Amino acid sequence: MSQVLVIGAGPAGLATMACLAERGIAARFVDRQGRPGGAYNWLHEPITLSSPARWTSLPGLAIKTPGEYVTVAGYRDYLHQYARHFALEPEPAEVTSLTAVEGGFEVDFGDHRQHFQAVVTATGMDGLNWPDLPPGPNWMHSSQWRGPDQLAARRLLIIGRGVSAVEIAEECCRAGLEPTVSCRGEVKFSPQRLLGRDVHDYAFRLSWLPRWLAWGYCRKSPTFTGYDQDFRRFQQEGRLQVRPPVQSCHGNTIAFSDGSRGDFDLVVCATGYRYAMAYLPESVARSPADGHPLGNRGQSINTPGLFLMGVHCARGVSSQFLRGMAQDAPAIAATLKQRLEAP
Repeated sequence: MSQVLVIGAGPAGLATMACLAERGIAARFVDRQGRPGGAYNWLHEPITLSSPARWTSLPGLAIKTPGEYVTVAGYRDYLHQYARHFALEPEPAEVTSLTAVEGGFEVDFGDHRQHFQAVVTATGMDGLNWPDLPPGPNWMHSSQWRGPDQLAARRLLIIGRGVSAVEIAEECCRAGLEPTVSCRGEVKFSPQRLLGRDVHDYAFRLSWLPRWLAWGYCRKSPTFTGYDQDFRRFQQEGRLQVRPPVQSCHGNTIAFSDGSRGDFDLVVCATGYRYAMAYLPESVARSPADGHPLGNRGQSINTPGLFLMGVHCARGVSSQFLRGMAQDAPAIAATLKQRLEAP
């Protein structure tokens, strides 16, 4: 009988399962889709991950890429290879709820219930953020974006100013479209390289900072700015427009906060993700700022035995990133082993 439940077969869940197996810990491994890869199975394949490939490897198997960076498709293939390498086969099952009980958790799978001594939630940001507006019939989230080829017409509005908004706008311009970006304030960019190295090489050193030194960062999920590959050039050439926030929507007509209007065939909401995790009990402590579960040393601060993988600042300042998952998985597996072996 499994003592541990791991929910989610993305990189966080796969890394956890590999580290548990290394320590001889039996775990039930479930995923709503029943296959490894998580969101990388459906994200737009040509997107390039912002981190260099060297910071995306999971414990026990290095990623091999021809260049410095890896695409979504390449990383998906790596996750499938990782699952095969460690013989990790998630079963198709969805957790509808879990309840903390004496000695562990009672977990409801819809068609049956099962008791576990510990649960590792590794579903990450499983909810979509939408603008605070009634969506029109032609609205979609950036998670559904599959490239400019899906456009039946050419009038595209992108809401947002983060990584996804910038990447989609640049991709459309390269395809000959002239998109419009709607956002609060100006579109800002992060430098991708510093002194000839990717900025993630320096950020990795900050990942060892104690959480108390990064309290302002950890209390809410940060927003991430994109890298300017061609955005400002396209804007200067008049191939894309930046307009103020959307105020209202009437069919295909969008009204902006400055009083201007425009007609659009498709609206892409690049407004990010959130930690929904609807299966968690309401008693689990969450951040009042954005709702992410609050953790310390990889475990919920008020629900012992509930471990948080891939959650913002659950163990360190990089816990939600791939490099942080690779650091957290062996540490959480070691803590779990101690917990299970305690008298």
